[in-house]
Amino acid sequence: MEIKRGYVYIIDFNPQIKTKRGKLRPGLVLQSDLVTEAGYPSTIVAPATTKLVDDPGILRLRVKKG
Repeated sequence: MEIKRGYVYIIDFNPQIKTKRGKLRPGLVLQSDLVTEAGYPSTIVAPATTKLVDDPGILRLRVKKG
């Protein structure tokens, strides 16, 4: 599978680690394509959710549809 920066994939975040919930959820790829193409063994992603909160604070970012 070719992983590309800026794409959203369904990722298995299991097992649960400390307070981070482990389950299938969307994840936005943040890692540079150059790093991925160089064969780096892991990928930097931001987990996403469809549950919105009224006051997201500074640690949450809303991504527009499309």
